[in-house]
Amino acid sequence: MTSESKTWLPTPQAAEALGLNPNTLKRYYGHPRTGFLREGTHWKNGPYPNSAKGWCIEECRKELSAKGFIFFGKVASEDGKTGNFCA
Repeated sequence: MTSESKTWLPTPQAAEALGLNPNTLKRYYGHPRTGFLREGTHWKNGPYPNSAKGWCIEECRKELSAKGFIFFGKVASEDGKTGNFCA
């Protein structure tokens, strides 16, 4: 794999990775006024009409960050408890 390889995930996993509801993720590409995720860059259709979309996590995260989204993740503290951090 090269340093340019991208992570492509189906909608449920992509939404989880981005911290969004799957319906919210779909709205960001499908709505004519509020949709800003573009086919070919942020998502691709599968090989068949009923195939799931594939989402490029890195490109989606970049575009969502540009729109003002803040991403949170989990981190373990010294005492072993997990908590949120801003990425």
